[in-house]
Amino acid sequence: MDEIAADWIFVNGRILTLDRRRPTVSALAVGGERVTGWGARADVRGYLWRSAAEEVRKVGGAAETLLPHRSLLRHRIAFGLATDNKPADPWLAFAAVVSRRDMTSGEVLGQGERLTRMQALHALTVGGAWVTFAERERGVLAPGRMADLAVLDRDPLALPLEELASPSCRLTMVGGRVVHGDV
Repeated sequence: MDEIAADWIFVNGRILTLDRRRPTVSALAVGGERVTGWGARADVRGYLWRSAAEEVRKVGGAAETLLPHRSLLRHRIAFGLATDNKPADPWLAFAAVVSRRDMTSGEVLGQGERLTRMQALHALTVGGAWVTFAERERGVLAPGRMADLAVLDRDPLALPLEELASPSCRLTMVGGRVVHGDV
C-alpha cells in the first residue's frame, strides 16, 4: 500500500480499505503527475457546500486539482459523485461538475476539471453503483438489474447550464417498485 500511496498527494484525504482489491480513496485535492488507475474507487464530492474560495486557500490555490473529476477520468480511475452533503441532491452535484461554478461567487473553479453532461450522468449512475460495490445490481437499466430509476420533468442533457440543478422528479422506482409519483 505504501508504494500506491506514494503516487498520490492528498490534502485532507485518506485511503480506506475494506476490500483490498478496490480501496476507497477520499480526498479534497489530488496533485502530481502520477495519478494511476490501480483499481481504487474514488468517492468524490460534486460540489462544495460553502464558498470554494475558502477550500482553495486550504490547498494553496490548487484550483485545477480541487475535486479532480476530469483527471480521474483521464487516468481511468472509477468514481461516483457523492451526494452526502446538504442538501443531498444529485442534480446539484451534476450541475457543479458540469459548470464548476463556486456556489457563492459564481466564479469558475478549475475549468479543466469540468465533466460533460454524459460523463456526469455516468458518475451519478454507473459510478455510484461502482463505489457502493453494487455494480452487478444497479447503475444501468438492463435485464436482471434492480430497475432503480427516476423520471424527471426535463432532460438534464438538454437544459441550459443555469437550470441544471433544478429538474424535478416525477417518478422514482427502486428495485422495480414505484416509491414516488404515479405511473
